Amino acid sequence: MADDTFPPIQPGDWVEAQCPPGVKPLVQEGQLWPVGSAEAAPPSAPGQAATDASAPPKPLLSVVRIQDNLIYLGPLRAGQYSGDLDCGDGSKATFAYSLAQPPKDQAPEHAPPLAASALAYPLWLWFAIALTVMALGAAIWGLVHLLSKRKKPRKKAKAPAPPPLPADESLKLFLRDAEKARIPESGDPKVVRDFYVGAYDRLRAYLEMRLSFSAGSETTREFTASFKSAFAVHSQFHAKLRSGPGSVEALLSQADQVRFAGEMPDTEVRRGFLAALKDTYEAFVVTAPAKPSAKPGAKPGAKPGVKK
Repeated sequence: MADDTFPPIQPGDWVEAQCPPGVKPLVQEGQLWPVGSAEAAPPSAPGQAATDASAPPKPLLSVVRIQDNLIYLGPLRAGQYSGDLDCGDGSKATFAYSLAQPPKDQAPEHAPPLAASALAYPLWLWFAIALTVMALGAAIWGLVHLLSKRKKPRKKAKAPAPPPLPADESLKLFLRDAEKARIPESGDPKVVRDFYVGAYDRLRAYLEMRLSFSAGSETTREFTASFKSAFAVHSQFHAKLRSGPGSVEALLSQADQVRFAGEMPDTEVRRGFLAALKDTYEAFVVTAPAKPSAKPGAKPGAKPGVKK
């Protein structure tokens, strides 16, 4: 009979018998029940099997668990399972189950060996796989980066800013543009203010260049004092600046009234300011030295160093 008691195919398998809903089964947990025919013998006491000398022995199932109106019997062995269990309302809870005997070669002791564990592979193989994955990722990243750079339009290099004009050229162009645009006749307060601010900055830079002094960020009063000291040294400009250094101080003070006090001089005052600014510019213009004349006694048209 050892072959007839082969272990169940799945551990914990059982067969169910069901009484009507809400009806309690009359069997008890742990009670043995003979199965194998439609006519089942009455249950025996727990731990004891029903005996009948004239009948062949029947496989026994144990009542594993009772839950509400459900009865669970097991453990299963190969064979045919069927029977009736009494319910509290006089009905029967029938069950029938067939479990085939597995072939000998499918028994647990004949089962094929398990697959080799991942940890059984050598360590160098894992390093090789990791390096391959890293190299592949780097190649993909490089390709994507190269394609993205090709798609982006190249930014045009900005042309270098032109060098600032010398102070004398800057003031000369400023005066020319102001006369051309008829700035004194403009009624726009912003245009007038920008004109006075530009005149103030360019006049200071022009005087510093011509008189060879540096005022930096000095106030108008401090700049005027520095200008007068430098002007006293450069006597070549005294005769050209007919109104004296006081005219420069007046120009700077009038520009300050527009820049900081927000004054709006009338047209005549603006015309006078532009004329005085032009006179100051011309007073400090440096004329180029005259070319040396021909030697005394030389005939007109004769080339120097050529004897006739």
